[in-house]
Amino acid sequence: MKNRNIKLFLTADLCSQFGAGMIIAALGWCALDKSGSNQLVAAITSINIIAGIFTSFFAGLIIDIFPKKNITIFSHLLRSLFVVVPLTLLFINGYNSSLLLLIALSNGLGWNLYYPASKGLLQEISSDEELVKTNSGAEITMQIGLFSSGALAGSLYKLWGFNVILLIALILFVISLILTTFIKVNNLKTNLKQKNGMLNVYIEGLRYFQKHPTIFWLGLVLYIPFIGAGLINTILPGYSVTNLNADSIVYGLIDMAYGIGACVVGFTIIGLTKKLSTNKIIVIGFLLGAVTGLILYANTSKLIAGLMFFICGLCGPGIRSLIFSLIMKHVPNEVLGRAMTTWNLISLVIQVTVTFLLGKIMDFISPAWGFLIYSLIILSGLALFLSIMNKVGEYKKIFSDQPTQLTSNK
Repeated sequence: MKNRNIKLFLTADLCSQFGAGMIIAALGWCALDKSGSNQLVAAITSINIIAGIFTSFFAGLIIDIFPKKNITIFSHLLRSLFVVVPLTLLFINGYNSSLLLLIALSNGLGWNLYYPASKGLLQEISSDEELVKTNSGAEITMQIGLFSSGALAGSLYKLWGFNVILLIALILFVISLILTTFIKVNNLKTNLKQKNGMLNVYIEGLRYFQKHPTIFWLGLVLYIPFIGAGLINTILPGYSVTNLNADSIVYGLIDMAYGIGACVVGFTIIGLTKKLSTNKIIVIGFLLGAVTGLILYANTSKLIAGLMFFICGLCGPGIRSLIFSLIMKHVPNEVLGRAMTTWNLISLVIQVTVTFLLGKIMDFISPAWGFLIYSLIILSGLALFLSIMNKVGEYKKIFSDQPTQLTSNK
């Protein structure tokens, strides 16, 4: 936090993620409140994911060709503009389910461009020694934003409605845009587009994975908790109403418990790595995440639900902080955008498939069944990570403190 650039980045990231988190939390509740359909909630999540899939096809190229700071600023501008249109129409015409779908579309486009661009920007302004700390800080700001904002969104929705939440989110996006402009980056001018052509640039990014397959599989492990978090967003509104008999305020507080857990792990993960190996922390995180899903499936208590979400917040973000730090340390900045969007694309395809199934199951059986699917997804991440641990060679290099030759610029 002595680094001015990092302070600006984390503050901007907090505002951005808080705005996005408020929209995500209120969007699902508004859809369920107005329609009573878990399928509409799943459809909103699916559109968000499909928009992310579309973005991922070109986002990696854009991020690696143009300055990552500029792309981050553009993503803030894009989300701001996409909030203005439905907000104006909601004020004029009132509720319409198609406007909720439009907001979900805009969030999918904006966030899936912002996230890899912002991670690339964070890599540019951090030294190798700072990566674990800065990633922990970024994980804290993201989780405070995406999940802790749920409590405020639930209260505001009950008091003043959905329009006020959109207005606050719009203001936060604009603040993020302004703060990001003050970050100073020594951009290395890239001629990738002019030199090689767009298609060849994309192919070169894929060839990096061909040379370093362990990095590819680690990236997939990294995105398993993202898939789980997406499922939680789909499950929680219906689960709160049907299984917990809760209103929007309780729903928001349970959602916030995840963010609190993420903040706790963000502050403690560095000390934890001094007592336990990275491997053990990741394995324990996956196991705890799977167990909490099983407990939530059988649970009807609001208090236990909040506790389990707190534990989920410890697990997923902790796993991401550790793996992100490893990836940023070894993946060259000039290919990071393509790498992240490739992982993101694969994870989004999985999410949209699982979410469609999830909506059907929640409507025809029970929302609680969604947590069984959540546990299965988390266990698949554990199985994939254990299979990577059994490999030798590059995996040992990645988890070693010794200098490696994994990248061209390290």
